[in-house]
Amino acid sequence: MRFVQRYTGILSSAVLISSLIACSSPTPSSNSGTENKTATDAQKKPVTIQYTFWGDAATKALHEQLADTFNKKNTGVTVEAIHVPAFDQYLQKVQTTMASGTAPDVINFVHNDVYSFASRDVLFDMTDWIKRDWDKEKLGENLPDLMEGMKYDGKQYALPRNAGGWYTYYNKTLFDKAGVKYPDESWTWETLIEAGKKLTNNSTNANERTWAIAFDAKSSAQHINYIWQSGGDYFNKDKTALLFDSPKTKQGLQFMYDLMYKEKIAPEPSVTTSQKPLDLFAAGKLAMVQDSMGNIPRFTETKDLKWGIAYLPKGPENRFGRIGATGLAIPKGSKNKEAAWEFIKYVNGAEGQQLLAKDGFSAPVRESILKDEKNFLPADKFPIDRTVAVKGYQEFGRLLPFHKNWTQIEAIAKKYLDLYFVNSMSLDEATKKIMDEAAPLMK
Repeated sequence: MRFVQRYTGILSSAVLISSLIACSSPTPSSNSGTENKTATDAQKKPVTIQYTFWGDAATKALHEQLADTFNKKNTGVTVEAIHVPAFDQYLQKVQTTMASGTAPDVINFVHNDVYSFASRDVLFDMTDWIKRDWDKEKLGENLPDLMEGMKYDGKQYALPRNAGGWYTYYNKTLFDKAGVKYPDESWTWETLIEAGKKLTNNSTNANERTWAIAFDAKSSAQHINYIWQSGGDYFNKDKTALLFDSPKTKQGLQFMYDLMYKEKIAPEPSVTTSQKPLDLFAAGKLAMVQDSMGNIPRFTETKDLKWGIAYLPKGPENRFGRIGATGLAIPKGSKNKEAAWEFIKYVNGAEGQQLLAKDGFSAPVRESILKDEKNFLPADKFPIDRTVAVKGYQEFGRLLPFHKNWTQIEAIAKKYLDLYFVNSMSLDEATKKIMDEAAPLMK
């Protein structure tokens, strides 16, 4: 699946999700009785389950192929794929069907939504089943950080399906023209500014205008990288307090601002609102863009674009970039939990992971497939430095923050950071507003 950079605030979802506890079908918290059946017992009677996901046309085709391949195994379980194009519509639909007791049996969630839904007791606890089926061939090779990202209160509520690193994509033509060495692991924030000034062309002729880098200033997926690299974060370690007003968090946000208004090597929001950074890069107007792994196949297919990938520049503290892992969960109200579990194990297993990884849209969650050059980013198909792709994901990747009230907190942060980045509010004013309005949600 294309790694969706969704993480936008949806205030209305908070209203829907709060009703799920009362409206979802009750299920015992322990996995006993009929829920402890073996896979063989569960499949004696044929059953059809629903599997839901979001994404573009390519994503839809990939997931339908995933379901079809599983169905051909004649396990007694038939998977019906249900596609919703837009993420905001998808999450709304999931919440509505949960509240009405008609939710699909297998649901795709980004990891922070797993946390949010599990905290409201509407997802099935997979912990006992994972222990029962845990071995190297089935589940034992899952990357530990991704497994942790699918937990709530120490219990496992989803198995990871895919994830992806965050990289610097660079235009080799513009670098060569400016006489600048391609970015590598030695790059820092200071290097970015120094090289960026050589890579920027402030010509009034639109055809000649280029920038060193651009980002969507409205995206929290962009903010978090710079915040982490300066040593800041959204929350403290135990998620009991916000850190938006901490000096290190502010330093990361100030650096983003300075790239636009002080150093003038990045376009202001007035430009990126109408021309997305990824489109500017594909059109040869940007020397660099920082984005997710899902763009590797996109740029591979872009004609006349000579490009490469590098790590993110190192900030004062590190070079972390965000990972947005996606996992598969079972709603507590599902009447077909055992059948749903068989499909989830297939998707998480070797065959399912190979199928999902073959097009390079995202990284597998199993270490053996991640390291397998034939199954993941083969050199004859993707003209990139594969070592950077793997290391940027596994070593420099970090899961996005999560909290049971993440949706509302993110919406508040986004609202005031938008005003900061369009020069309508100072950084101190914006972060104070975030702290004042979001603090009650930390309880």
